[in-house]
Amino acid sequence: MSQPAVAAGWSSQRWMDFSKKMASYVRSFKKDGYAVLGLLLIPVGIILIIIELAPPLGEVVVFLAFVVTYGLSTWMRGANQAIDAKIEALCRQFSDCSVQLQYVTRCTGACKRQNEQTYRGLNMTPGVVQGSEAVTALVVPVPCVVEATVV
Repeated sequence: MSQPAVAAGWSSQRWMDFSKKMASYVRSFKKDGYAVLGLLLIPVGIILIIIELAPPLGEVVVFLAFVVTYGLSTWMRGANQAIDAKIEALCRQFSDCSVQLQYVTRCTGACKRQNEQTYRGLNMTPGVVQGSEAVTALVVPVPCVVEATVV
């Protein structure tokens, strides 16, 4: 990945160090959508129930499908949140007076609103240069709920 203009104050070696570490963290994210593969055990359980080879075995396999799916999902989510913490630490480590790095995450936990997707992003802004009065600001809109009481 080429060095962006906002990181022009960094040496090429510093940029390479940052991008290599960031790339290794990004590659280590778990694809939490794979947890639903545990649900493939449900048809196996249903077939076992229909065939009646071993009556309790079919119910156990169906129950196991849900347990495996929930367990994988929880494990992957926790692993990804640990990687998020490492990336935040990396951003703090590499932020300096020429470039400010901010790692932004949204909907990375278990609960999400309907139709929301997990978001992970990196904001790179020019830092405050000595002798300059320019300060950059990041404005993140926060959804608000207005409650009205009718009397």
